[in-house]
Amino acid sequence: MKKNTVKIILDVIMAVLLVLMYNKMSISLTFHEVGGLLVCGLFLIHKVLNWDWIINIGKKLFAKSLPARTRFCYFIDTLLLLCVIFIAVSGIMISKVILTDISSQSMIWKQGHYFASALTIILVGVHTGLHWSFIKNMFAKLVKLPRVIAKPAGILILVVVLAFGGYSL
Repeated sequence: MKKNTVKIILDVIMAVLLVLMYNKMSISLTFHEVGGLLVCGLFLIHKVLNWDWIINIGKKLFAKSLPARTRFCYFIDTLLLLCVIFIAVSGIMISKVILTDISSQSMIWKQGHYFASALTIILVGVHTGLHWSFIKNMFAKLVKLPRVIAKPAGILILVVVLAFGGYSL
């Protein structure tokens, strides 16, 4: 399987899990905690799959020849990485089901978890928008649907995700 195909499949799994994470009781608290750790793990795999891009852009981040859009993508991705790490750590610290031996009752962890989660959904939206052309082209290659069906299906999926996300928030 090609690397880009693996990335897209991974992205779809992360997106579905991420949407389900925004309401801790959408399935169950156990699912929320396990799924949250799984999303964080998948996110790190996503970063490993994009490691060449991270290293190459990091080397020339302050070069004048680097387009501002690429620099902005790198900044958003770095913020997203920091948020995901904080969400994982704070999620472990406020765990009520799977990691109760090391969890804490401190409200700072809970408030930080909520804040980082809200910021993450914004950053994921920006990240997705910045990479939309790549995503659209990869889906077109993977799922060969006539344009007359593909466009309404994409809009319907977007509306469902936004409605569920809005309801969950």
